[in-house]
Order: sequence, then structure tokens, then C-alpha cells
Amino acid sequence: MGNGEKQYKAHLLAIPYQSVGRINPMLQLCKKLVRKGLNATLAITSKVSYPKSDIVQIDIISDGYDEGGFFIADPVPISMARFKEVGSQSILEPLKKYESLGTPIDFIIYDSLTLFGL
Repeated sequence: MGNGEKQYKAHLLAIPYQSVGRINPMLQLCKKLVRKGLNATLAITSKVSYPKSDIVQIDIISDGYDEGGFFIADPVPISMARFKEVGSQSILEPLKKYESLGTPIDFIIYDSLTLFGL
């Protein structure tokens, strides 16, 4: 590497299941991967409390219930179907964002309960 050249780091987008007890473990995994040399972004919905991290970027995605919360409007099966539909479209925003910033998302990991149709 010459002077002023920036070393490339792979960029991970992590999408946890959006409920209590599922977000923090994914955040901890992201922190470990950052310490190993990756860039990491955690995608959460506006209904969950924002985790704090100095080293992991936190981005907000839509679950289709931005005003009222995930489980308020509909029963769980309907909410999950809406989250799958809206969330899988909403996840395109950070993908485009990081591409334009020159740090594109190289890979995505997600909680198996998320049921994204990516």
C-alpha cells in the first residue's frame, strides 16, 4: 500500500430478528467481526430500542409498522408477512447507501427467524 491508499475492508450487513433477546447477540457478533478487520452494519427497525456501539454502524429499516410498532397493528403471522414484504424492500436502502459511499455491502447475515425473502 502506498501513502494515502486506504486498505479495503469487507462490509457486512447484519439483520437480526427484531425482538428482545435477538438483537444484542447479533450486535456482539458484529463487534467481534469488526475486531477481526471487517466493517459491520446492524439493520434494525424503529420499534426496537437503539443498541449502543462505537464500532458497529446502526441503520434503521422499515418493518411496515413504523408508526405503531411491529405487533400492534396485526396478529404475528400477518405482521411477519408484512415485515418480509416491506423489510426486504427497505433493506435495499442501506445497500444503495453504502455502495454510493464507496463501502459496499459484501455479504449479509440474518437471523433465521427473520424469514426475509432476499
